[in-house]
Amino acid sequence: MCDVDRDACHNAYHNHAHQQAHHGALLAAIGDPGGSVCDVGCGYGAFSDLLPEGVEYLGVDRNPEKIMEASQLRPERRFLVSGRPRPADTVVFCGFAPIYVPKPHRFLAECWKVARRTLAVSGDSSTLVEAMLRVCPGQPEVAEHEGDWPPFWTMVVRR
Repeated sequence: MCDVDRDACHNAYHNHAHQQAHHGALLAAIGDPGGSVCDVGCGYGAFSDLLPEGVEYLGVDRNPEKIMEASQLRPERRFLVSGRPRPADTVVFCGFAPIYVPKPHRFLAECWKVARRTLAVSGDSSTLVEAMLRVCPGQPEVAEHEGDWPPFWTMVVRR
């Protein structure tokens, strides 16, 4: 599903500098996230570090070890072992989590359904771009980021 080597994607995403650039670009594309964010595929919750104070954050991830680590690193945030999004003003799906989604159209439709204001997705998979265009109404805002390897994109759809 990933347009480049899966191991290379995983290793690049776990490079802290690349991850911070990735999350920063996604938050810049979102702008005001509203009062709540659900971060699907949150890993250890690094995206939450960039959110403005007062934003309610819920990180969800299928990996119980990542959720345990996230809870220890960021005890002020909420985390849940799950692969499903929860209702929030903004639902984000960032990093290379998209390589783990077997049915992107169905998954993104579920994310869009629970996003009260904004759905923001980033990654490097053209499959996700196609799925996002198919399931979300309106014209999404798309930006490509080529600074570090691997290049990635952000796509934001607002209600």
